[in-house]
Amino acid sequence: MKKDLSIGGIVGLLSGALIYFATNWLTKYLPSLLSGPPLVGIVFVGLLFIALAEMPLMVYALRKIVRGSSGWIAAATFGFFVSFAFVYAAVFIFATGDEALGNWLAALGLARFASGVLIR
Repeated sequence: MKKDLSIGGIVGLLSGALIYFATNWLTKYLPSLLSGPPLVGIVFVGLLFIALAEMPLMVYALRKIVRGSSGWIAAATFGFFVSFAFVYAAVFIFATGDEALGNWLAALGLARFASGVLIR
């Protein structure tokens, strides 16, 4: 992974973690919008599918961006890509209040950061 992509990914992880923990703290004081195991499961599977489906597409797009543009554009795009997994987790926790499954969605941020190895 290139140095500027690493920096962008680390910034994405940190900003995503900030979003995630702020949402996690806020939901302790607000009621969840959705309840019931079937509905929580459907929302989780839907967000997980979206988060996993966009990973190969974004890696392909980031490869094109790295080849054709300056380093800071690629680094910023990679940072947004990494942090958006935490946005999915934050939306899930805000909607359902389920922190355990939200942690799994947030862990995809680490997988997205690791996918930076494929970008050359």
